Amino acid sequence: MTETCRAPGASTIERILCIRPDGLGDMVCALPTFAALRRAYPTAHLAVLASPLNAPIIEAGRNVSETIVYDRGRCDRGPRALCTLAWRLRRERYDAVVAMRTATYANVIAAASGASRRVGYAGKPGSRWLSTALPGGHVRGAEHEILRNARLAEALGATSADADPVIALTNEERAWAADWLAANGFDETTTAIGVHPGASTSDRCYPEDRYARAASELGRDRDDRPGRAIVFGGPHDAARVEAVIARLEGAAARADAMSLRRMMALMARVDVMLANDSGPMHIAAALGVPLVAVFGPGDHVRWMPRADAAILVRPDASRPGALPAAPGTSNVHEIPHEWIVAAGREAIARGGHGQ
Repeated sequence: MTETCRAPGASTIERILCIRPDGLGDMVCALPTFAALRRAYPTAHLAVLASPLNAPIIEAGRNVSETIVYDRGRCDRGPRALCTLAWRLRRERYDAVVAMRTATYANVIAAASGASRRVGYAGKPGSRWLSTALPGGHVRGAEHEILRNARLAEALGATSADADPVIALTNEERAWAADWLAANGFDETTTAIGVHPGASTSDRCYPEDRYARAASELGRDRDDRPGRAIVFGGPHDAARVEAVIARLEGAAARADAMSLRRMMALMARVDVMLANDSGPMHIAAALGVPLVAVFGPGDHVRWMPRADAAILVRPDASRPGALPAAPGTSNVHEIPHEWIVAAGREAIARGGHGQ
């Protein structure tokens, strides 16, 4: 990775705020931007406005000075909470704000912060309040989210933001994962297959019975006995987790009632991860885990992880006639489980550093 060159006037930027209160995948794709800003401004106070969901992604990050949690969908909902946040940020006297979220409220927060440099994308109401509004909306199939973020960093004088995300675990988290695995029957000889059957919308979810068949076959690759699976899930995935476990051939442990950081620590230990187009998909790739990423109606050009050991599976990958007939429909269910198995073997062969 090349060294960063300072932009004119870079020394005047001592406090930076990045607005990124979105999902898990959005935060993972923002990590290279935080790293680039830290390289450009090594002594600056770099704060990130995050949601309760994705704030743990950067808890152990070495590039971010402060995480400000803003629960826009619940306890911080409404104009009053927005005004309270704006006054708080204004008191912090930020020199620059990067609106990584292309949204009206992000532009409002950027303007209300009082920062002299406000970088974001044009196309939403309030973008005229940005000091630098870059052209380019969300065009399907146009470019990866990491590249969109990189342009924002470059507008603020940073370079080398086009990099793959990396998530770091603490020694304590790795030790906890080792203890959990031992307590649940995993050892060094056990083939561990990770499955996350959930996603933000049901049309992105691959059928649970086929995930179970694929995981069972991958678990038998190293010997004649089935391996063990770890079935992950979020707060709303209990039914999907149970459906996968009920159809698995081998033993399984469920990991859907724990903190995000602990889930990440376990995910880092599997031999291969099977996941839908979702935040956990991005997390697995950033942890260096061999990954099968199953896409349905989502934009794989924008969101598919770029890690070498991440393999894309989508309905139209080998079936030219399998594209949805109408926008908004999903045909993820058309993917045969054999495609998942083949992609899993390829991902394992390519390897990954894991943690």
